[in-house]
Amino acid sequence: MKPTHIGLAVLFALLIATVWISISDTTEPAQKIGAISEIVLNPIASSAPITPILTMAVDQQKADLGKKLFFEKRMSRDNRISCASCHTIATGGVDGKRYSTGAGGRLGIVNTPTVFNAALNFRQFWDGRATTLEEQVELIVTLPEQMNSDWDITLAKLKTDANYTREFAKVYADGITKANVANAIAEFERTLITPNARLDKFLRGDTNAINTQEKRGFETFKRYGCVSCHQGVLIGGNMFERMGSVRDYFKERGNIQPEDLGHFNITYDEDHRYYFKVSSLRNIEKTAPYFHDGSAKTMEEAVEIMAKYNLGITMNKTDVADIVAFFKTLTGEYQGKPL
Repeated sequence: MKPTHIGLAVLFALLIATVWISISDTTEPAQKIGAISEIVLNPIASSAPITPILTMAVDQQKADLGKKLFFEKRMSRDNRISCASCHTIATGGVDGKRYSTGAGGRLGIVNTPTVFNAALNFRQFWDGRATTLEEQVELIVTLPEQMNSDWDITLAKLKTDANYTREFAKVYADGITKANVANAIAEFERTLITPNARLDKFLRGDTNAINTQEKRGFETFKRYGCVSCHQGVLIGGNMFERMGSVRDYFKERGNIQPEDLGHFNITYDEDHRYYFKVSSLRNIEKTAPYFHDGSAKTMEEAVEIMAKYNLGITMNKTDVADIVAFFKTLTGEYQGKPL
């Protein structure tokens, strides 16, 4: 390893630690405690930079009801879009588009992140505006580029369905309400955990679970300091980071839009401009395109962009290929089968 790489990795790790402390300190106390708990209370030893993922305990009755609602197109104003329209379960929890199409044919403004393992994110949405899955569901119904509806309309439609009325009465004492609909969908999403990736097996002691190149890619990933942001049970998803912390990504990309401001749109703090929730790398080979703007079509392109703008280097092709090989060990299982 070249000395410059060592220096960059150390510098980058220190930068991230400083920034994370800065952003955490601006969060309301209750939210701050929740964010820390997401990381510290991981059931696997938290001292490891990357830890195996485990499924979550759920209320199965609520989850079953939530699954029906997840595929329910009446959640949208025009009765044509469901949660599953953009978060396609069969294709990695995404639709594979740069921007998804919402109700009324309106195009989304950010790339759709995967719904798989979303329950383990410390915040929801790229800009972190929601602290829980329930908050996310409540917002999605009303966003113009997504469901483009309001809750009075949505609830009225659901209440005309005798099956929903009966099923909600079995699970929730107060029947069909905004809070209950959001909770049921969130409970279903908590079932969408993908354990047993080959890396998980490797971390649990199966040294043959990943091959020589993949092991080299794992070491390369750590050597460059990528684990400063992509660590923990999700290999991401537990902090904010600036898109372009070393080199100005948005200035070079151009055409800056309001959604590019990231966490700034929530806090209005200039220190948070261009900061986004670090995406989880789990199942990354299934979730192209990448970044909030969907600008990277391949894993190779995503690695090169991150190296350029967040490490300040041009990564050689061998290292890029090795890291991409490592990424392919992060695909987990859903319902006992590889995603």
